[in-house]
Amino acid sequence: MAVSERLKQIHQAMDSVSICKAVTKFSAEVDSPESTAEVLTNAFRTAETGRPGAAFVSLPKDIMTKPAECEVLPQSHFLAMGPADQTGIEEAARLLNRAKKPVVLLGLLASKPENAVAVHELVASGKLPAVGTFQAAGSISQQLFRNFAGRVGLLANQPADRIL
Repeated sequence: MAVSERLKQIHQAMDSVSICKAVTKFSAEVDSPESTAEVLTNAFRTAETGRPGAAFVSLPKDIMTKPAECEVLPQSHFLAMGPADQTGIEEAARLLNRAKKPVVLLGLLASKPENAVAVHELVASGKLPAVGTFQAAGSISQQLFRNFAGRVGLLANQPADRIL
């Protein structure tokens, strides 16, 4: 559908950006030939950073038929996450050491094999309790099970919810 028809109540019209927003990391519409590169760059950047995920870009038919008024996008060079800089690590250690009741909250990336050693070392280092989201299943080893306080958000008033 053309940009000019976006708000018309016509047969088979839908707000595809809103529909895709719930299931993608990025969802946007190119609203002019001049914004093509910026929207696509943002879509790729968002899809490839942090936890990788899907991006959606709506290209209305009147935008697709016009020449894009932009430079060609450079090839993406996705960089995986790595260790924090030394200053960040020292600040995190300072805050953990001062905390009265620290708790480790584990999410999806905690269960990735490349993160498991660091997660186990952190939890074991200070005998810290750990709680996890459903996506963190498997991130705590059997040896550290005594530190695991359960999952958050599954049912109301679970031990993990109370600890947080």
